[in-house]
Amino acid sequence: MDIHNPGLNVELSDSFDLLVEGQKLAPDIRTLQQMRPVLMDSAAVALADSAPLYYMYRESCNSADLKTYSDRNLRYDITVVPSIMLGTEFNKTLGHYHPPSTARPGFSFPELYEVLSGTAHYLLQQPGPDFKGVQRVIMVECPEGEKVLIPPNFGHVTLNMGADVLVMDNLVERNFKSVYEPYIKQKGGAYYVTEDGDTPNPAYGDSSALPKLETFLAHEFNRMVNPELADFLDGGYNYELFAENPDDFGFLANPNDIELKE
Repeated sequence: MDIHNPGLNVELSDSFDLLVEGQKLAPDIRTLQQMRPVLMDSAAVALADSAPLYYMYRESCNSADLKTYSDRNLRYDITVVPSIMLGTEFNKTLGHYHPPSTARPGFSFPELYEVLSGTAHYLLQQPGPDFKGVQRVIMVECPEGEKVLIPPNFGHVTLNMGADVLVMDNLVERNFKSVYEPYIKQKGGAYYVTEDGDTPNPAYGDSSALPKLETFLAHEFNRMVNPELADFLDGGYNYELFAENPDDFGFLANPNDIELKE
């Protein structure tokens, strides 16, 4: 299938191979075995341990554009999340927090996602001290053609709750290394998202003390992070917008004025 992504020719095969400008890319694959620690009920998943649950294609830009990204200390990736049920849970990513920004002490790097096909739900959470517990939990719905700006100091899990394959791109600081360990230690996010509803994760303690799950549409949420930036990001697809305005994406490496407002 052809993926609509102005500025970059992207195709996805039925076996989830990604071709960029006709070149097949090699993915990092997250298997069921790797995901078992963060599942609500891994025994209920009727798949082999080696079954791929999602595919991460790093450095997915056109080779001719690579220098433009690297000169600005940024990276362009594409992730593919098939529509699979994990027991009663919807397919999801493992979940990660972001490393600290050197440009703004006390704040982690942000990350910009865009849905190229399907619909994504991003389960964000603001951790307590030392990544123990959570202070705030937010679900952001992002349909095809829209974006979500993950603000500093939030971790997130991406869910595919629909019947279609989810394809999304992301732009992030080039040396960004995801922090997975807190999600693994706490057996996933603060809530498990299932076909029966949202289920509190008992590893986070008494469910009555867990923050209520807030819900937003992507365009609403982005304006809470930075309204002027939200207007800019609405101006086109990520790849094309970056090609036209590469210096305007410096907020990903230097996150001044990027934080979630109440």
